[in-house]
Amino acid sequence: MAPTPDAVRAEAVAAARARWTRQLVELGGPNTLLWYRDLPVGTVDLTNAHLGARNALVAGERARLSELVRDPQALEDAGRRVERVHDTAALLESEHGIRTCFLGIGTASWTVVLKGGKVAPREPAAPVFLRSCTLRPVDARRLDWLLEPGDELETNPALVDYLASAHGIHLDTDRLEALATAAGGVDPYPAYAALGEACADVPDLAVTPRVVLTTFPYYKAPLVADLAAQADTLGRHDVVAALAGHADALPAVSVGSDLETVGADADADALVLPADAAQREAVAAVRAGSHLFLRTPPGTGASQTVANLVATLAGDGQRVLLVSPTRASIETVVERLASVGLDDVVLDLPDGGHARGRAVRALVETLDRRLREASSPSGEEASKRDDAVTDAQRQAAHDLLEAHVQALHGRRDPWATTVHEIQEEVSRHARLDTPPRSRVRVSGTALARLDRETLDHAAATLEHLAALAAWDGDGADDPWFGAAITTEEQTEEARERVARLAEGGVAEARTTLAEVFRGIHLPAAPTVLDWHRVLATVGRVRDTLELFRPQVFDIPLGDLVAATGSAAERRDSGSDLGALDRWRVRRQARGLLRPGRPPADLHAALAEAHAQRDAWRELAGSGGRPEIPVELDRAQVAHDSLVGDLAWLDAHLPASADGSRLVDLDLVTLEQRVVALHAAADRLGPVAEERRALDALDALGLAELVADLRARTVPVERVATELRWVWWCSLADEVSAHDPRVSGHDGAALAEAADVLARSERDARTRRPAAVRRALADRVSALRRAHPEQEAELRGQAGRARRPDPLPELVRSGAGLLTAVAPCWATSPLSVPSVLPPGELFDVVVLEEASLLTPAEAVAAVSRARQVVVVGDELQLPPSPFVVSAGVDAPEDDDDGSVVDLLDGVLPTRRLTRHYRAHDERLVAFVDDELYAGGLATVPGTSAAPVVHHELVEGHGVVAEGEAAVESTDAEAQRVVELVLRHARTRPERSLAVVAFSAGHRRRVAEAVQRALTDLDERDLAFFDPQRLEAFAIREAHHVQGRTWDDVIVSVGFGKTPHGRVLHRFGPLGTDTGHRRLGVALTRARRDLTVVSTISADELDPDRLRTPGSRMLRALLEHVGPDGDDAPLHAAPGEGRSVVLGDLARRLRSHGLVVHEDYGASAAPVELAVEDPTAPGTMLVAVESDGPDYAAVPSVADRDRVRADALTARGWHHVRVWSTGAFRDPARDVSRILEAAGVRRAPGG
Repeated sequence: MAPTPDAVRAEAVAAARARWTRQLVELGGPNTLLWYRDLPVGTVDLTNAHLGARNALVAGERARLSELVRDPQALEDAGRRVERVHDTAALLESEHGIRTCFLGIGTASWTVVLKGGKVAPREPAAPVFLRSCTLRPVDARRLDWLLEPGDELETNPALVDYLASAHGIHLDTDRLEALATAAGGVDPYPAYAALGEACADVPDLAVTPRVVLTTFPYYKAPLVADLAAQADTLGRHDVVAALAGHADALPAVSVGSDLETVGADADADALVLPADAAQREAVAAVRAGSHLFLRTPPGTGASQTVANLVATLAGDGQRVLLVSPTRASIETVVERLASVGLDDVVLDLPDGGHARGRAVRALVETLDRRLREASSPSGEEASKRDDAVTDAQRQAAHDLLEAHVQALHGRRDPWATTVHEIQEEVSRHARLDTPPRSRVRVSGTALARLDRETLDHAAATLEHLAALAAWDGDGADDPWFGAAITTEEQTEEARERVARLAEGGVAEARTTLAEVFRGIHLPAAPTVLDWHRVLATVGRVRDTLELFRPQVFDIPLGDLVAATGSAAERRDSGSDLGALDRWRVRRQARGLLRPGRPPADLHAALAEAHAQRDAWRELAGSGGRPEIPVELDRAQVAHDSLVGDLAWLDAHLPASADGSRLVDLDLVTLEQRVVALHAAADRLGPVAEERRALDALDALGLAELVADLRARTVPVERVATELRWVWWCSLADEVSAHDPRVSGHDGAALAEAADVLARSERDARTRRPAAVRRALADRVSALRRAHPEQEAELRGQAGRARRPDPLPELVRSGAGLLTAVAPCWATSPLSVPSVLPPGELFDVVVLEEASLLTPAEAVAAVSRARQVVVVGDELQLPPSPFVVSAGVDAPEDDDDGSVVDLLDGVLPTRRLTRHYRAHDERLVAFVDDELYAGGLATVPGTSAAPVVHHELVEGHGVVAEGEAAVESTDAEAQRVVELVLRHARTRPERSLAVVAFSAGHRRRVAEAVQRALTDLDERDLAFFDPQRLEAFAIREAHHVQGRTWDDVIVSVGFGKTPHGRVLHRFGPLGTDTGHRRLGVALTRARRDLTVVSTISADELDPDRLRTPGSRMLRALLEHVGPDGDDAPLHAAPGEGRSVVLGDLARRLRSHGLVVHEDYGASAAPVELAVEDPTAPGTMLVAVESDGPDYAAVPSVADRDRVRADALTARGWHHVRVWSTGAFRDPARDVSRILEAAGVRRAPGG
């Protein structure tokens, strides 16, 4: 039968547990709490030290090494040993969070009898008592040391556990410790005797009265035991099962709790510290119940985010277990919380389970504080300012800013553009060397049809038309331009007709008409239409004279017309002729008829004659009868021929400037016109093609623009620019006319809205700590009432004369109250079983610096909470094997992988991208490009001076025994010493570290620096005081994660042989994780980075560099070398990304300011950087707009705060300009910027 899914899961977790157990047994080397041995350099034997000083030290009093060891030669040897113990313990505490330096008092040994009666070849040796000890050099020269014992004397827990498990002996540790301290000091002999009595059945058990100072793996046995204790329960935890590689567990941990609802402005009011959108989203995701892998590239605010998460979850009533292998990360979280008065939310346990008395006292002190706060009035309401922002005001400000971004950057269809782009393009066109000047605008449906694709076609058509028409050349006065000629046939017909007219047609017609009408009085210079009327009138007169005698034109015909008309016609004409008069007048009319057949309608014939008489008088003036030329028909034929050609041409020619047609011209002018047309007949060739282009442009509503361009003779190479200028300007008018958000732009209101949001967030953060404290106080008060026995137990433990019970026992009996008093417990993951019993005691576990953690190291912490947050970066350092014993080298890196490696792509993921650490983005630009594909959001510093330097040293070295390459050279080490001493003398206020890539080179540099300190005066030596904050350090690259300094010297170390060869082997950098070491080393500096090497990039053969680390090393040397990244920090004047701000820069320069556009090395530079007028080369004002970078920020609150705050923190004065305001009225923004720069008027103004 196939195994059940639960069985498969249990088997996978069991196999992983066995593997993790083996790894934990080997972790840190041998368990010297049971198998102690003196080390050549890592043990300080104080057994024979000065008796009084030694006894005082064992009793818990501070002592100098020189007081303990008074012989100079012995003191020198002891000093070297103490130094080694100190360095080992400090490194273990820094990188693994464990305190390992102890005084071992008394050594118990016994015989181990194996099965079958055989005796083990080696006797165990275990210190009987342990007292923690802190070692501090008296000064930087390390000639003497101060030994500071801890408060508590503890029976060796490994010895206690061994005797219980192997021999069934349960030691009364309280009694042993009481015996040892009965006399007020420490006298261990009574305790030794009691131990001997209790272990009488242990073969050969004896206690040697020794006192040794060394490092012990206090954490080890509890870690291994914890895995055994949880054998039956580990498999139920989904993340543990996922770490074990059980595939069915992956869906359970990869789905968050409704993460889609987590927005950019989520949980802003719940946080106690400033946070960007990505940080807020991470907190919101965890609050929603999701597991989370938070990717945190260096400097992106991991500690800030964790501090916010801890405070927020504490306020929500949740319990957090915070673990980190590095002490610095926990200390930073506590410091951030302390800045808002919430440091007591965290119970920090740097000693693990050893200093439990101190932990219990801290819990009682915090309990008392919580109870006092519970009994006092809530201060949250009292903390509200009178001018606090209301919810309605905040929402209104949010909506206004969001509406502004939508108005400025929202897509405008059908043009596929934005108002911001429109403003930029209008400004760009206006700043061209030859700016467009057209005032034509397109609107309505015509503009709606003119999308980008259509615009491109229109531009091509317009350019083609301009080239055909040559209106900026010999086609400027082309009479044929715009002719309605669309075919070759029409072109030829036009050519023929105009040729006929120009080559005699008009002249012949004029001659014929003149001859025919010679002697007839006509108007001067009659037009073609006049001649048409003359011929028509004369023709009709001739027809009338065929009916009537000529006298018909001599007399008035009004009465005759009326008399022959109907009664209705007479009424309409107002005639009052009576019947007799009508009879008389009709007789008169009939007398005017010629002999022959009378007309069918005398009235109509008389009316026609009357009209002709009036027309003739209008044509020829009053007086005289109409004259009929003899050759009227010849004139009519000539005129008809002329009109036929002219009518055709008028139908096809473009309208003249005055709107006249050819037929409207007198014959002399007509002849001149047709001669001109004929002279330009060669322009007829492209007319048909021009017409088609004109028709296409006219259909797009661009006919007016064509006319404008032709009238201004705009050359072909500029017509497309003019078109696009018209388009952009038309869009600006269109949007402004129809979008009140644009037409009603109010920069002052936007600035006020941004200020409202900033004040709202600031007020919320100010109030939130009090709300968290009140929630904690109320919760503790309620638990105290519900479980008084837990308070009694805690106070009883704190009041005991002897040490409190082990912390796991205290937590087992009072977890509810203890984790309510301090809802966040922080410790090393290796110390978790020394502090907590098994089980899910917390709601959330946070694994910081998780890339340094193996699953074996993390599983104890993971199993203590139902929800897991992994904080780290897959590109930072992997787990590093270590040995607790001082002076013993650590084994080579293993390939087990980290928690990050195993859970990357498994847990829901969020990523922090905004870099806060470096004061200048150039410090991280190389790593950002090499490892993060430019994905970090950075800001520039205010100084244009270099912040990344390269010291190329001439030097050679030899391959040391056991090494494969030249790992160090004296020349490079000496140059590093020179740089360190120069720093101490010139910049002692700034911290400094030296980072090396191999142990040998680190030792060489450290020894050289130590030698140099002997000659320093006290003033310079003070810089090397180990008690300074961020004290000077010399470390290997894999020992610096989680630490930062102002300035860092990265010493490559690897060099050339005496023959000048580079062996292309680079130790740790040549491994598959070498690039991660480089990345960490290069991102430790906040202000200045110096790379020292004896090799340059061109000495490394790319074909021989086969690992990411070695290739990145060459890229680094190329980057910092003389031909490296020498790109300018800013664009040339007028070449910035924003034309609107470029215009602003030009105006500022006119006031004497030095202004740089697009200042910075990242993809989001400062748009305008204004130099300090009093400090050339130092930037003072950062001017930024609401452009695409601003709009790309999804959080409304972040747009005006996060980047501005980051720039302000680096010394900039940030000024926001609203691009619409700068586009419309730049003078107002110029005044603001001048004021920010301390300039109120132009020089001399």
